[in-house]
Amino acid sequence: MIQKVTEAMVEAEGEAMRDKTWVRTRIIPSGRSTIGGTIMDPAAIRPAAE
Repeated sequence: MIQKVTEAMVEAEGEAMRDKTWVRTRIIPSGRSTIGGTIMDPAAIRPAAE
């Protein structure tokens, strides 16, 4: 599902949106989210944001 949401955004807005697309769902444990369709740990997100 996460990959499909990301792909829908990329299809609508272009490939440049892939690494800017964050998807959060209730099925992923608290404190986790995705970037570009890939599940990221909070420790991995902080360096990406800096």
